[in-house]
Amino acid sequence: MLKVRIFTALVLIPLLLAAIIWLPTDYLAVFLGGVILMGGWEWSRLSGFIDETPRLIYVALIAAAMWYGYDWIGRDHAVQYMLYFILIGWILAFIWLALAPVEKVLSNTISLYFRGLIGIAMLIPSWLSLLWLHSLGDHGLHLLLSLFILIWMADTGAYFIGRLAGITRLAPTISPGKTLQGTYGGLAATVISALLLSYPLQFDDIHRLQFISLALLIGIFSTVGDLLESVVKRTSGLKDSGNLLPGHGGVMDRIDSLTAAAPIYVLVLGWFPGLMAGIQP
Repeated sequence: MLKVRIFTALVLIPLLLAAIIWLPTDYLAVFLGGVILMGGWEWSRLSGFIDETPRLIYVALIAAAMWYGYDWIGRDHAVQYMLYFILIGWILAFIWLALAPVEKVLSNTISLYFRGLIGIAMLIPSWLSLLWLHSLGDHGLHLLLSLFILIWMADTGAYFIGRLAGITRLAPTISPGKTLQGTYGGLAATVISALLLSYPLQFDDIHRLQFISLALLIGIFSTVGDLLESVVKRTSGLKDSGNLLPGHGGVMDRIDSLTAAAPIYVLVLGWFPGLMAGIQP
């Protein structure tokens, strides 16, 4: 399984990096939009939509939202307001996962329509955040690539440290494979990666510390995104969101962390003008 997982990553990561580096923002929107729509198709099943027709309608709604929302990329204040709402949503999700009893978290009392709305709130803002950052020019491109590296390193650190030294289950009922030691390993990998990335990004000491702090925040909310998707999978009785990616499960299984990390990353970057080189959302 590990070999299959690594092989799939070795195919997908260069493809994604090539798209980010060489495609104009308009074409990247189409490329990433296809990923989002595949994730939406999987999320429709996780939400509880069984028949093909309502699932297709759900995906069509996401496509319509992307078509309308793409104009927001050039409207900085609209992006900023959206990101503040999304930040509040993820903070509430964090509090809910941390404090609510497990039986309450895993209850099926949340309607399939509300779960569908959660999926849209996860997918569309992350797509817009990535494109907004990509549209800022070279520095925005470097920050976008850094975001993906931070998320990948968090996932890799958590996976391998969890396999090697994982003892204490982080949330055994929600996500049996995730351990507290693995989570710490993922956060450590994220912080180390941010330190290394800060040099080619040419940050001074103050901005380097800010970027490392942001990376730590990204590592935490990446875990929240992962756990939220795990909750929906457990309530749906599914182990994976799909089987499109050998060794990884479905598309949502790969982008669940990104859906939480990307909007928060872009929003918090705007709080530190030095990191954004004077460009703020």
